[in-house]
Amino acid sequence: MANGDIILQIGNVELCRIEDLVSEIQKRKIGESTKIFALRNGRKRICELTFNEAP
Repeated sequence: MANGDIILQIGNVELCRIEDLVSEIQKRKIGESTKIFALRNGRKRICELTFNEAP
């Protein structure tokens, strides 16, 4: 992920609002991995993300 990326989807859940993003992050467990679908410079990208504990 990079500054300016627009997150479109986490796993199989499409995100329409910032509240959707927050809700999906809160559902995840530490160490859980999932795919993130994002838009960067007009191109769709897929990244694998592992959730860690917040500092």
